[in-house]
Amino acid sequence: MLVVMERHMTVEEAAAYLGIDGSNVRHAIKRGRLPGARKIGRRLWVIPAVAVKEYKRTRRRGPVVKEQTCPS
Repeated sequence: MLVVMERHMTVEEAAAYLGIDGSNVRHAIKRGRLPGARKIGRRLWVIPAVAVKEYKRTRRRGPVVKEQTCPS
């Protein structure tokens, strides 16, 4: 029987990979944007690496700028 171990990241590893602060990673976990994240013990979060990669691929970067139209 072949068992495949899924790679996981800690909050700190995910934050470094995403280029954001750890508090933002924890916020994404709380909002359900990193599916499969699990808390081990009182403080340690582990997040599936595939979830972190998908989050990086789909998240918006920078501020949202609305197009401004000139009054005619």
